Amino acid sequence: MNLSKERLLESVKAFLPQDQEIEQIIKICDLVPYNSWISWKDSVNHSLNIKKDKTVLSYKTIKVGNCVDSNNVEIRDLYHKSSPWLLSKNSKYSFISFAESVTTASNICFIFFLGNDNKLRMSSFIKTPKGYEWTENLSPLTAGITTLRMVVKNINVSNYAVVNSSNVKLPYNCNVVKSWAAVWPPSNALILDMMLTNQLLTRKILTELKILKEQINVSTVV
Repeated sequence: MNLSKERLLESVKAFLPQDQEIEQIIKICDLVPYNSWISWKDSVNHSLNIKKDKTVLSYKTIKVGNCVDSNNVEIRDLYHKSSPWLLSKNSKYSFISFAESVTTASNICFIFFLGNDNKLRMSSFIKTPKGYEWTENLSPLTAGITTLRMVVKNINVSNYAVVNSSNVKLPYNCNVVKSWAAVWPPSNALILDMMLTNQLLTRKILTELKILKEQINVSTVV
């Protein structure tokens, strides 16, 4: 971490002494300051801002006037467009949410991966006419500060834990069904819990991540 960023982080901690997650969110989301210590951005110009009343907000884009700032986009993450399998292979912690689309009633899965390099990344899987497919990698900031706090609060979980879904918000218009925080790769206990929640979705995702074989079923992991 460069000296100027470290000094600005000290200002954040001094202004928010009771905030137990903000420093780690800034670090694992690889945010850099812009303008001052109250404004931070990722490499694709999603932002986190600290208000005078000490609330913290995240935004999907940084605007200059009424226009989205498309300048100075500098992708720093070598894994920015990597497949979920590669993210999974190089990660040590995950935060998984199963959700249901409000508009189409289809199932969705979002997985946050904390890499061995301590950088947070997020992949989404959505049901398409071809089945469940990886659709894209998203900036973790698009999930919002409330969800990021839950990711950080559970980062030292042992094995896995079910997380209160009412505290989890996701980028798409959807209702969260169930969420887990877990060490990665996942234990059989977590796989079973995921299978019992949605066997088809779990099988497809964990097969794509090369955690499971195609033929696995619930009885295999009991």
